[in-house]
Amino acid sequence: MAVIVNERDKLLQAAPIRVYKVTLPENIIIPGFSGIELVAPTNFFKINANGVVSPTELQITAVVRQISGVITWSVVEGTAQLTTPLGGSNTIRFLPYSTFTTQSVKVRATIVSDGVTYQDEMLITKLSDGARGNRGMANASVAMPAAGWSDTAAFNAIAAMTGGPEIIVGDTVNEYWDNLNNGVIDWTDTRFWNGGAWVVLNHYFHGNMLVAGSIGANQMGANSITAANAALADLTVTSQKVALLITSENWNGSAGWAIDKNGNAFFFNVTARGNIQADSITANTIIAGHIQGGQISVPLSTSTGGFGPITLNVTVNAGDACLFFNADPGSGGSLTQIDVHYNGVLQPMSANVITLIAPAAGLWQFTIGRNINVGSLIAKAILWRR
Repeated sequence: MAVIVNERDKLLQAAPIRVYKVTLPENIIIPGFSGIELVAPTNFFKINANGVVSPTELQITAVVRQISGVITWSVVEGTAQLTTPLGGSNTIRFLPYSTFTTQSVKVRATIVSDGVTYQDEMLITKLSDGARGNRGMANASVAMPAAGWSDTAAFNAIAAMTGGPEIIVGDTVNEYWDNLNNGVIDWTDTRFWNGGAWVVLNHYFHGNMLVAGSIGANQMGANSITAANAALADLTVTSQKVALLITSENWNGSAGWAIDKNGNAFFFNVTARGNIQADSITANTIIAGHIQGGQISVPLSTSTGGFGPITLNVTVNAGDACLFFNADPGSGGSLTQIDVHYNGVLQPMSANVITLIAPAAGLWQFTIGRNINVGSLIAKAILWRR
């Protein structure tokens, strides 16, 4: 504050209003303050999830400063219709939502004053609510007329809280009974919905309320764990029961592996370091350095129909070998001759079932004749390797 030097200073400093507002005369125009401006309560139409629009009509006002003239209104982008209010107005237009057929429109107001063109534009858009998301877990409480749990009361309590009949896993309801209506709870029961029933609640944490990685459990004991899906980096199982089957991730019936609850196993390559015990093994090829058994047989057969002989050739490997030959004449047939040759030399025969020892690698040739044209003739040989 300046130092008071005379009486005039005293009067100025004591005055309650020391700055006065000055209004410019109308004939004085400052170019920077001249123009037109469009204003509205909002610049969008809101459509909620039920399709309700707000507002249904938008009022746009042109504010004119220090200029005069007739305002020209137009929609320069998008499709919509501007309407004039009842009684007419140069500075107000209405934009009904019912005429708004594009996602957005741009409204322009133009005025020419003293040869100068002034204009302003307003962009108006539609905003729509997205699809309703899934609600979170609800926790409701309901007073009961007597002690005893009621599923119906639990469903109604959740519906009253959420505004709908939907029940989701994790919804929790506390039912209580105040016998004397004195604020003292005589009975209470809290349960949560597990997807199929209201289950007595001991401790329950909704999974969506937990931050990923926030629970560490180096040691956890549980009699039972139920999960729709489990991803485990390393699993040690003392005893496991499979209700249906266990498979590799890529199992599709032709790739990967599977073991079902009946004991059937499906593998495409197996390496066994111990013993394999089986009633039978079916394979196209068995490769082994040594095969040992009381009897290892390879069935061989050929057949023909009608008259005439049939010949079955069997090649044996070097070493001990035993051939068992059998001939089946078929329905109504009978045998006339059985000849067995070894490396071209006829072998002595006495019946149609013969066991011979091959002295070395060579070719057994088994020839059978028949005397009637009935059924089919089948020659069979079973080769043993010892």
